[in-house]
Amino acid sequence: MTNTPVANDADVPETAPDFQAMARKIMTTVNASYGRDYSPQQLADKIIEQHVAYQIDGAVFAFFTEIRPELREAFVREMSLDVDAVSKLAVRIGELAGFPIDPFQPTAPTQMQGPRQPYAHEVSDRLSLLHARRHADLIVSDPTLIPKALNQLECQRLQNAATRLWCFVLRRRPLEAVIELLLEDSARGRELRGGNPFSLVAPMQSEAERRALYRQAKREMETSHNLGGNH
Repeated sequence: MTNTPVANDADVPETAPDFQAMARKIMTTVNASYGRDYSPQQLADKIIEQHVAYQIDGAVFAFFTEIRPELREAFVREMSLDVDAVSKLAVRIGELAGFPIDPFQPTAPTQMQGPRQPYAHEVSDRLSLLHARRHADLIVSDPTLIPKALNQLECQRLQNAATRLWCFVLRRRPLEAVIELLLEDSARGRELRGGNPFSLVAPMQSEAERRALYRQAKREMETSHNLGGNH
């Protein structure tokens, strides 16, 4: 089990003490499920960038689906974010996930159209697995991606437990072990895929490809739900 970092006061703008407490609560929630260690400013930067809708970022999904709307609104206000940009990203994520998201209203996945639709975090998990399968194929054909990914990790200023484990595996373990970790069907595997280092050196190049892979993840999860499966 990894310890989920909470926001440091230095990462929070000069605001009232109650906002600092609120920011810690928000960051604990959005970081917990996916082993992230975002600061409030890093989260703020994420939720105004439209391309984030097609990335594997459970923390952003969690912000829009697990944080109470009044806290989301206060966070956007206190971080001085562009309200229109946040709203557009929320709408785009909702369109991809299959249920409407308004950043300042309660999010209700249970009101989705059609039977047994997957939740956003389930689609995100499946999307990360599809990316991992793609990367597994790539590193078999081009093993030089392993040292390239390791170099990217070593250049990161902030290291968490998942990053340290990836660094160890990429340095010390054979290619087969790297692939096994990428595709591991467990809570640890899902957490590690959230920080998949190969996404840094072998990203999908076009938005069309990213959209297609997202739709595939959603279809697979819908099929799994309709069949009564868990995967």
